[in-house]
Amino acid sequence: MATTAADDSAHGRPVFDEKLTEDTTPKDHRSDEEIAATIKEDQFVLGSGTNVLPMTVGIARGWAPGIIALFLGFGVTFWTSRIIASFHEYGGKRNIRYRDLASSVLGPKWGPWCVWPCQWANLIGALISVFIQSGESFQAVYTLLGGTKHVTLTEFIAIMGVICMLFTQLPTFHSLWFINLLNMLNTYLFTAIALIIAIFQSAKYDLPRDYGVHGTNADKAFGVFQGIVIMHFVYGNTIIPEIQATAKAPSVVTMNKAIYLLYAQLAVTYIPAAFIGYACFGSGLVSGGGSFLPFYMASVPSADSPSPKWALVLINLLILWNAVCGCMIYSAPIMETFETKLLDQKGGLWAFKNWFTRTALRCFYIFLAAFFAAMFPYFGDILALVGALGITPIDFVLPLAMYIFLRKPKGWKLWLNWTLMVFYICIMIIGAVAAIRGIVLDACSLVY
Repeated sequence: MATTAADDSAHGRPVFDEKLTEDTTPKDHRSDEEIAATIKEDQFVLGSGTNVLPMTVGIARGWAPGIIALFLGFGVTFWTSRIIASFHEYGGKRNIRYRDLASSVLGPKWGPWCVWPCQWANLIGALISVFIQSGESFQAVYTLLGGTKHVTLTEFIAIMGVICMLFTQLPTFHSLWFINLLNMLNTYLFTAIALIIAIFQSAKYDLPRDYGVHGTNADKAFGVFQGIVIMHFVYGNTIIPEIQATAKAPSVVTMNKAIYLLYAQLAVTYIPAAFIGYACFGSGLVSGGGSFLPFYMASVPSADSPSPKWALVLINLLILWNAVCGCMIYSAPIMETFETKLLDQKGGLWAFKNWFTRTALRCFYIFLAAFFAAMFPYFGDILALVGALGITPIDFVLPLAMYIFLRKPKGWKLWLNWTLMVFYICIMIIGAVAAIRGIVLDACSLVY
């Protein structure tokens, strides 16, 4: 999940101007490694994934189905990412947006409608989840540092909304490559501390290690699909063409290097987090709120906290940093769409009309996202809904359909891709129903 950036030129014009669709791949001053570091725009999702994946193994109902779903999602998204990267110049032009590629393959009438609703569902839902997770971490830091006044999660989400309003006023995100670098390092630090605390807390204290399957038959059935589509959110990258448009020539070769490096990062962050987190806490992760954090915070109110307070504060601060970066990342593509239409492209970046319109638009969008996060603070359910409606269609289904339509594979390759495509269409539908069911059930029991 990435950003197409807002205004990146001296005159405030969008990076992906329509004129570029006929140009050759532009020269880029960044190295392959820097392109790879930004492929997900990237590292917020890594940090979020290490916090969520152990829970998804539990929701997917135990070791066997959880591990199968984990590695299947890893392998399929690696394959589909390479498929999309290989079609970057399909049709004799650079497809600098996913919807451009879909238009080239499926036609201008249906192509964009297969992509942009899913992309926007992904970006909006992910932004809402950013505020939910950051609000929980903000509340944790406040409690750990000795805060005595009762402050609700809704109020912490509102505070994060104000903070993110300030950061999203930066006119461009692409040029701030060092933020991506710091965020990548942040991901590794987050993963290391999270796993060390999990192992320490599990080994020293008698924590629950129940790997059984609990709940009603409906809970068990829907839980499997909810866990799978949350994994899809964690693995999802819905705007590879937008990122590839910034890669140096030959863009396909550069992007393939980036994909290999990205999945090497996933292997050393996601997989250990999923295995160790679930091994330490078992099915209790599901009832504990869907992440490591409820277990870290379980005994904070007492003087005898099971883990060092500084480590708990640090890991929550790392999540807050990820949240700020994630807010810029997930808001940028939608802002770019509106700003392209509303801003005066001939005026300067800081012309009063452009500045005022951009500031008001971004503040209003962040306000709406924070408002819905406060109204529906169900982190796991929101991730499941985004995974089902935003990620699965264009990260799992559409690339396989393009591959079958354009490459015309034969034999076992044809049957394998058809089987995977039909399988993930079913996962998408049932996963969406499971996510909506979870939101409704949680809403009935929520106390603001």
